[in-house]
Amino acid sequence: MFRRYERSGLLVMALPLYAGPLLAGWTRAPLALPAALAAMFFMAQLLAGKAEARGSLAMPAYLGLLAATQVVVVAVVYALGLILALLLGRLPAPQWLPLLMTGFGAVLLVKRYGGGLRQDQMSALLDDAIAAIEDAAPFDTAGDDSRTATDPAVNVAVQDAVVALWNLPADAPVGALDQIVQQLEEQTGAQGYLGLLAEIDEGFPQIDRAMLRYLAAPPVRAALVASGDIRVALDILAEAAHPAVMGELRLLLFTLLDDNVPAAALPDPELLRATPALAELADPVTRAAAGPR
Repeated sequence: MFRRYERSGLLVMALPLYAGPLLAGWTRAPLALPAALAAMFFMAQLLAGKAEARGSLAMPAYLGLLAATQVVVVAVVYALGLILALLLGRLPAPQWLPLLMTGFGAVLLVKRYGGGLRQDQMSALLDDAIAAIEDAAPFDTAGDDSRTATDPAVNVAVQDAVVALWNLPADAPVGALDQIVQQLEEQTGAQGYLGLLAEIDEGFPQIDRAMLRYLAAPPVRAALVASGDIRVALDILAEAAHPAVMGELRLLLFTLLDDNVPAAALPDPELLRATPALAELADPVTRAAAGPR
């Protein structure tokens, strides 16, 4: 299973998505086919929640702009396919193949990369985090000059922890999780956060639970509350479906409320309200965020 935000995962989605109009041009398909592909592109964007990113634009204007953009994108890629047909000759492929390729890419786009504006913002943040982890470069979320470059030893420690967690079942006992989490905390302090952040919400409840237990460790929690970075993980994991993950998250949220943390460290109350297992915490979080600090 590829991770949602890594480059290889994006390629798995993008290659078939754009291969459709390219193949349509290469096979010299009639214009009705790229028109159908443009419609598929447009519907995929809508189903992925892109309409939420309209900002101050009126919805009709935004939808018109979004549709025009998809038409232009498909037309450009289709034209590249026509150029290939002129240079290399027409590709003898069935006309249903472009539809199949783009349809597969569109399904991946909706299933793996949908979620609207909030998720787009998290995606950008996690892209920066992964780049910092891979390149051992500084990662900055709020212009904090106190942030330091990722230590390669931290990367190794996080990867070792993730592999150990992968080898555990989804319902692994708390003791097994704590052994891995405690070792990671001893080796990395709060610096292991970015590496774990790239691994959560990927269908491995044991990793999601380990992240929450890592965040519950007082030194890690204090550091990430101070930076405000803890909210990213909380918002992502608030959408998890696994009961054990929800249980760990509830405990952590109660701890944060008891600690009277700043509003920037608390998850979105509306997100909590929309999650049955966390709905009762929406009002306390709203009051805590609005109250004096």
